[in-house]
Order: sequence, then C-alpha cells, then structure tokens
Amino acid sequence: MTWIIKVEAATPSPNELNRMHWAERRRLKETFGWLLVSALNKLPKIPKATGPRHLVIERHGRKALDQDNLAGGAKGLIDCIKEQRLILDDNPRDCQMEFRQVVSRKGGPHTVIYLEDVA
Repeated sequence: MTWIIKVEAATPSPNELNRMHWAERRRLKETFGWLLVSALNKLPKIPKATGPRHLVIERHGRKALDQDNLAGGAKGLIDCIKEQRLILDDNPRDCQMEFRQVVSRKGGPHTVIYLEDVA
C-alpha cells in the first residue's frame, strides 16, 4: 500500500538554509514538523514503520533545484518523518529514498510524500 501525504510548503534549498541564522533554521524545521503532523491528521492512520520503507519526496516549487540541493533541502523533513516513526531510520538499509521535483506556478509550493513498505 502507498500512503500519500501533502505538506503545504516546499522543502528549501540548502543555499537558503546556509544563509539563515541557526535559530531560524530550527524554527523552519519545527514548522515542517507541524505541517507534517497537520497533514497526517487529515489522513487515515498510517502504521508506524516495522521494517524498511520506500520514501519518495516530491518537491513542487517555482524554481528547479539541482539534485544535491533537492536532497539536501529535504533533510529536515526526513528528520520529522523519522520522529513520527513513519520510517525506522534514514539509512539505506531501513529507507530507500528518492527525490523528485515538479516546477510549476500552479497550486502553490508544496511537498508530496509517497511512503510504502518494502517487501
């Protein structure tokens, strides 16, 4: 089964994060945590991870990011996903990760998370 979670903000670029004060970066991570919890509350309950999962993070934004920035900007969100116990850990043994992006001015910036158990 695949679970789809829509978070109402696009993951930032690490270039943006590097220019932020450390307290502002922490607040941004907390905001993503709350946005994730809010999105999860609108869905049927997703069971906690008991084994490896496949995680796809799809960023919808106005500008394209290179692959390194796309993955690096998702780090805070991945930590929030782990805190919610939707993945066991972010190492390759426990979580197969994939990063995608959609460049569009429609629908506003957001992030879509696809999550499924690995057989």
